[in-house]
Amino acid sequence: MTTKAGVGTSHHHNPNLAGREAAEQALENAGVDRPDFVFMFASIGYDQHSLVRAVRETTGGAPLSGCSAEGTIDGDNADESNFSVLVTAISSDELQWTNGLAKGLSTTTVISTRRLCLP
Repeated sequence: MTTKAGVGTSHHHNPNLAGREAAEQALENAGVDRPDFVFMFASIGYDQHSLVRAVRETTGGAPLSGCSAEGTIDGDNADESNFSVLVTAISSDELQWTNGLAKGLSTTTVISTRRLCLP
């Protein structure tokens, strides 16, 4: 049983190039062609829709979670510039991931968390 993960980053200002570069690095560093799940964090300088599209195309439409952020952190570096994207690609025959959405977190945190976590 194996779990593989890789991280990729980019600082290109073009969201299409940045998303593709970070995703390609993540796939290469994980040693996989098609991940089971992808995390993406990107600073606010990018057109987020274009960035997400580029990452999803490069990772074969794998399930993706993440957010825009004031910066990104990988194992060695922190970057708070306006143009930083970090992608983590994960593949595993041991673990499974499911995307979820819980509404109302700002007002009913306990209830929303229960809806999200309980079957």
